[in-house]
Amino acid sequence: MATSEDDETRYSAGDSQMQIDIEDSADSSRPTPEQHCNNCKLRANIEQRIKLELASLHSPMAITRVMREDPDFSKGIYPDYQEKLNEIQAIEERLEGMRGKLLSLNNCDDENCYGRTDWSRDKFRKSKNADNREKDFISPQKRKIARNNQAPKSPKTNFETKNTYGILEDEVDKTTEDKDSSAAPEVIPPIMLRYNDDYLKILTDIRKACGQTENKFSNGLVKIFPTSWEHHTKISSHCRTQGYDFHIIQPVSKRPVKVVIKDLPARHDPEDIKSYLKDELKFPVEKVTQLSKLRTREPLPIFLVELQKTPKTKEIYQINHINYLKVKIEEYRGRRIVNQCFKCNWYHHKAN
Repeated sequence: MATSEDDETRYSAGDSQMQIDIEDSADSSRPTPEQHCNNCKLRANIEQRIKLELASLHSPMAITRVMREDPDFSKGIYPDYQEKLNEIQAIEERLEGMRGKLLSLNNCDDENCYGRTDWSRDKFRKSKNADNREKDFISPQKRKIARNNQAPKSPKTNFETKNTYGILEDEVDKTTEDKDSSAAPEVIPPIMLRYNDDYLKILTDIRKACGQTENKFSNGLVKIFPTSWEHHTKISSHCRTQGYDFHIIQPVSKRPVKVVIKDLPARHDPEDIKSYLKDELKFPVEKVTQLSKLRTREPLPIFLVELQKTPKTKEIYQINHINYLKVKIEEYRGRRIVNQCFKCNWYHHKAN
């Protein structure tokens, strides 16, 4: 067993190789400190202060919000409410000043600064992700390009084609021309005569005065079918003269075109609109009325214009000014209800 002297000898023999400097050991295990320039230190300090101010802003804002939600808040039961508002205003002013000071700082120019490393890394990442189209196109390497194996070109030959359905196209064109030339005649609408016990006497009187007619009973009405428009006018004039209870349904081709004029004053005179459209612009205007609310009868700044159906009527949508005022003209969209005559209270027609 070795003595204490041998141990001392063994330890002293290794002193030349195993001797370690305590200060060097401490320095080697310590990480390299992050070096920041004065500009980056000031920036980090301001950012930290902004975070603290934002954190301190939550408390007075939450307190004032709870105070306002109290039903008795208007009675002045919170005397420190104004103090909290002043505190919030002071914090916001400090935040505004620190944000302005942060924006006024210059970028770091020190290459050895850790803050500049972070800034340059973020800038590189943003530029890498962005779609930079200003760079010139770089052609890929030839070994990475797919081969274009072209098939051998065949000699060009011209083939004559023939449409086997050409005869049918000619027949279709002829049929279309025949249809256009032989358009269906316009249907003359019947005269609706209200049925009563003296209908036989009335029809006999109409036949003596206006000639023979075709009559049909349907839904409490006697429909009188005239043979022509002249016959239609003659029968309607005779019924109006004799005071017979009847009405006429106008065909679509003879119904007036209805448009609405907007953006005029509610107190504008409809007669001024009619005279301007009819006398100055030469539009075939029949009537101009001002629309009103259904319940209160309050006049609206909307005017309904009825015009005869002529080729010039379509030009009314091109008008931008009426009586030196800018207007907007739109197609009339009436209520989708069944028409009712205010004279006889029957439906499906209106008073003429």
